[in-house]
Amino acid sequence: GLVGSEMCIRDSVGMVQVGNETNNGIAGENGLENANTTAIFRAGCEAIQQVEQERSRVIKAVVHFANPEKQNYMTYADELAKTGVEYDVFASSYYPYWHGTLDNLKNQLNAITENYGKEVMVAETSWATGLEDSDGHANTVREGNNDAGMDYDFSIYGQAKELREVINTVAEMNKGIGVFYWAVSYTHLTLP
Repeated sequence: GLVGSEMCIRDSVGMVQVGNETNNGIAGENGLENANTTAIFRAGCEAIQQVEQERSRVIKAVVHFANPEKQNYMTYADELAKTGVEYDVFASSYYPYWHGTLDNLKNQLNAITENYGKEVMVAETSWATGLEDSDGHANTVREGNNDAGMDYDFSIYGQAKELREVINTVAEMNKGIGVFYWAVSYTHLTLP
């Protein structure tokens, strides 16, 4: 029944992310230099830790940022440490057409591990299998927009190669724990 399903879901959670791509803030508060912003991060992580203790199980607290190409992840980690935000995993988005090289991503996340001992991961990545519009809304990647100079083809093969290389890069990191593929439901399908 429903109660059994809820218990299964509730008791199987092993990771909770506080915010999504929070470079510019969280819950209406802007910038990590803002005490309200770091208070929200701290409260979110403390809530996770409280549930972790109540359930006597490990639940990792995750913070998530984007734009590794700007090379500011250490600034974020420094501010979180300075303001007492206790998290377990530092997560990054990684989209090749915006976020630079995999070598840079690896360097940025390894610096977090080396300086703060945190686990790291890619919380969002994806790659287009084509440039055509399938739903009437402008695609992030389309002809004339984010489609030039890329290391991967816009094809099923290119998508597989991008994902494999991101996974391999995270696996090579000092404390890399995994990759989440973003919005798999957005994958274009052509049905007969």
